[in-house]
Amino acid sequence: MKNSEFLEKAIATDIDKIKEKFLIFDDGNLDIEISKEIEEHIKIEREKLERKYPYSYEKQKYEDYKFIKKIFEHNDAIKLIKKMSIDSNIYFDENFWNESVNKLKSETQTEKKAFDRLLINEMEKHLTKISKEWENKEIIEIRKKLNSYFDEKFSKLMQLRRKLIEIEGEYGFLWDLLKKDIKITDIETLNKWIEILNNNKEIVKLSDLFGKMRKAKNLNVIKKQEKIIENLEYSIKIPDINSNEEISGIKFGKDIANVVPSELVLLNDENFSIIFDLKFVENKLMCFDFQGEQEIEQKNTIEKFIEKEENKEQEEKGPVIICVDTSGSMYGNPEMIAKAISFCVISKALTEKRACFLINFSVNVEVMEFTELSQFSNLLEFLKKSFHGGTDIQPAIEFAIEKLENEKYKKADILILSDFIVNDMGHLLKKRIQEVKKLENKFYAITITESPIYTNNELLNTIFTKQWVYNFNSSNIELLDKIAWKYDK
Repeated sequence: MKNSEFLEKAIATDIDKIKEKFLIFDDGNLDIEISKEIEEHIKIEREKLERKYPYSYEKQKYEDYKFIKKIFEHNDAIKLIKKMSIDSNIYFDENFWNESVNKLKSETQTEKKAFDRLLINEMEKHLTKISKEWENKEIIEIRKKLNSYFDEKFSKLMQLRRKLIEIEGEYGFLWDLLKKDIKITDIETLNKWIEILNNNKEIVKLSDLFGKMRKAKNLNVIKKQEKIIENLEYSIKIPDINSNEEISGIKFGKDIANVVPSELVLLNDENFSIIFDLKFVENKLMCFDFQGEQEIEQKNTIEKFIEKEENKEQEEKGPVIICVDTSGSMYGNPEMIAKAISFCVISKALTEKRACFLINFSVNVEVMEFTELSQFSNLLEFLKKSFHGGTDIQPAIEFAIEKLENEKYKKADILILSDFIVNDMGHLLKKRIQEVKKLENKFYAITITESPIYTNNELLNTIFTKQWVYNFNSSNIELLDKIAWKYDK
């Protein structure tokens, strides 16, 4: 459609004005993401325009007559133009054209072709006008719709950005991940989660700890430059004008003893001797110049840089497996907090390109693997799911342990978020947990509760490497002193 380019330029101009209004696009990467989204919207709207176009039949008939050279059905063409003239508001004299058709029987072939061209031009005039007016009307509506959409989105993005700045500063990992693939329908959910993170910034710090609490195993060879200072003693020779050790050049003067031979030749001829006398008087005879050298002792300090290799322990960050309890007992604030923490931890892990696996459990489990290439919207969609049934932690832990057998998930951090209103796991499962912990896999627990009193849950104490308790009444998270198993040193 002819106006598609206009649509693209008009919308791009509109969005630029909205950008200036919110002044949030000092971030080049975000600007690129927004531009991609605009292109996608324009593509969708252009396809909708083509599907909605109400004059497809008229356009097809016009193209048949003009380009395919189908047999001209004059009466049908006149009726079609008459119909279009109602929308185009262009005067069309139907009687004149009908009379002209009747006269064609006596006209030559050349005159008939000329008439056909006139009728096609008349058809084109009406079709162009009604198409353009319809497109313009549609484009106005599309611009209104997209302006409203982006205005709302940028406004909510600004609110989200301000909250994130309070949590992680001007440029942090959450913002880097969010801006790549965020839908306006997700921002409200994100705002609730980020409000929880904002009320307790320790959660963000906690997300950075997972993977750092293991001992560094790998050694990196680091090249370093080391500065060395050297004191040097040496001697230099400088010219000494008071010494006549050797000829150093030619100079002007009247030192007869050192006059060069070419000047003395002048004295052998009476005609040239006068020149010698003049040079002598004017001090312009060429004479040998002599000088010597004087040796002086010097001292100096210089700095040198040499490259040294040294072994440095490399901080090792392993994969992350997160189990989120969405059972009935977690309904409401506990589930919202668990998902906010999960969102923070997995977002951090994704930006560090660590393997991530998410398990949503109640009496059943639902799982999803994430990589740095995953769409952010997929993560949000998964986290928004809930079971709201009974609580059975055993299938989730069994699934996590099976995942540890995969090379990609060796030496993983397993984090379980729950209120831990659970039954005993059984001897066999506890034994399996003990075995996988020997292979440097770590188990962590965050208990989400409204009670400020931490009950001594022996089950938790024998499973988890470290435990935290989040009190959602006080928005406070605390590390418990209990450390499980001798294998977690």
